[in-house]
Amino acid sequence: MTSAKSSGGFSLIGLAIVLVIIGLIVGGILVASSMIRSAQIQSVISDQDFYRKSVQTFKDKYQALPGDMPNATTFWGQDPAGCPAASYSATPHTTTCNGDGNGRIEGAEMYLVWQHLTNAGMITGGYTDMSGSSTYNYPIAGSNVPASQVPLGAYILYFQSPLNSGTNLFPGNYGHIIMFGTPVQNGDSIMGPILTPSEALLLDSKIDDGLPGTGNVTTSLIY
Repeated sequence: MTSAKSSGGFSLIGLAIVLVIIGLIVGGILVASSMIRSAQIQSVISDQDFYRKSVQTFKDKYQALPGDMPNATTFWGQDPAGCPAASYSATPHTTTCNGDGNGRIEGAEMYLVWQHLTNAGMITGGYTDMSGSSTYNYPIAGSNVPASQVPLGAYILYFQSPLNSGTNLFPGNYGHIIMFGTPVQNGDSIMGPILTPSEALLLDSKIDDGLPGTGNVTTSLIY
């Protein structure tokens, strides 16, 4: 009996040690996951700053905005698929289309902008110059718009006119904006939610005023 009790005692001790080890492993995974997520969110800050500076550098060099550039084909050749292309191709290419040169990145120019920046060596990667469907509301992360380090995230750049009300954005004087989110193709919005409220607050607080509807960082109202 002594031997049986002793055996049982050792089994309990051994089990306790295993549980402690499992707890430490789970705790380590949670900490690592939190650090990875924090780094992903931090990358949004550096990305938007990099793209903003790249656009300005392009404008200084070519005297036009990428995407809106009216003589882009002079530098990189015309897309043989046509302008705008009749069908979507996921294959990146340098041949391109011209913008209308009105000083605003609008409509399908939101896809040309990334290709022009890449062609000019301002950013890395490869992009198509077209929407993912017949409507320009069809971004595809990593194909016609840049993907983010945040999983499922992407960026678009376009001109937003001043708003008073009645839209998915807060009222304000916008101009050219970089929008970050998950690409969606529903006809109403082209970027969906991607951050939790606390993550969005942290991001806004680091580079702006911490308020969702004012400053240089605002949120969408549709979701």
